[in-house]
Amino acid sequence: MSSSAPIDEVLNTLQLVGISRSNFLLKLLANKEYINHIAVKDILQNKQLILDALLKSAEDSLSTELKWVTDLIKDVSARKMVVLSAKESGYHFDVVHTVLEQLEDFSIEELAKDMEKLAPVTWDFLDTALSMRTAQKIGAGKDHDEHQLEAGMDSDEEAYWEELGEGDLEGIISGLINDAESSVENQWKAKALLVCIQPLISKTLKLMLNLQRKVTVMSIIMRSTNQRSNTLQSLMGMFLQSTHSLQKVIETLE
Repeated sequence: MSSSAPIDEVLNTLQLVGISRSNFLLKLLANKEYINHIAVKDILQNKQLILDALLKSAEDSLSTELKWVTDLIKDVSARKMVVLSAKESGYHFDVVHTVLEQLEDFSIEELAKDMEKLAPVTWDFLDTALSMRTAQKIGAGKDHDEHQLEAGMDSDEEAYWEELGEGDLEGIISGLINDAESSVENQWKAKALLVCIQPLISKTLKLMLNLQRKVTVMSIIMRSTNQRSNTLQSLMGMFLQSTHSLQKVIETLE
């Protein structure tokens, strides 16, 4: 008995009962009666293998065959953005009834966490589009030592350096260097330390800038999805008003 015989038998059976192969799978996965069926569980457990097989079979005509993938991603992204921009997410900002605590408690980092949690697909896409990883890989030969240093960092270390500001850190070291009472040895140590941590400072700034860019783009999409989802725009407008910026600038950025 050939290895394809069982498959042929199943295909013939489907043809005999008058149901197409694709329709069989669609009905099997969509019908709640079969949600706990062993066949459905098996398909879901091996969904990555199935998707890989579909992608491999479509290699000769990627532009057309993989359109369903992009359509799926767009659909998921749109649904999640609706959730993120809804009133329940907490980012409908009422300027008229704003209290001081709201301004003091606002955090870009917290907003970023909510964005990543509620709209992960869009967030990941922006991370890929805006990150410097591709550029870093291209320049790997020039920055070999920096990459070696970065490769040894775990997530906790990255979070630690991200919390440190360049100004504070360099200010401390500059203080050590310029301290008249510091010994020559300590001054050299401080200079050496600054050289060593410069790549980390650079990485930190890139992470912070990348985060701010993602939050800004996501905020624009949120506002486009729901006009009332305007927290970042409103706060930015209030800040610009307080600094007496031109009204045209404020209206453009809002």
